[in-house]
Amino acid sequence: MITKLQKGLLWLFGAMFLVPEILWSPVLNFSYSIWEGKNIPTILRPNFLISSDYRKLAIGVVLIQCLGLVMSLIFILKSDYKIILKTFLLIVVSLLLMLSILVFIFLLATINMGF
Repeated sequence: MITKLQKGLLWLFGAMFLVPEILWSPVLNFSYSIWEGKNIPTILRPNFLISSDYRKLAIGVVLIQCLGLVMSLIFILKSDYKIILKTFLLIVVSLLLMLSILVFIFLLATINMGF
């Protein structure tokens, strides 16, 4: 079974992704803009991180989210959950991590561009 410390750290690393996503939705907004594929970015949920003035802050927030997902992935791999739950969590966290990395790369590539 997973220890109390490991459970607390898993919650902490999960919160590193969830709290910024709930407050500002950086990954969701940029993913939605890419998905729409229009010349003018479509914003799903407007906030200050979308502005090109705060691009470095958005990069920092998405980096923290990626680190939280990587650490969550490591803890899930080391846990002894049932195989079905572990597989489900690995798939969900891996997909979120891939999406977050894609957004991180997109933000780095457009650091000096304005929308």
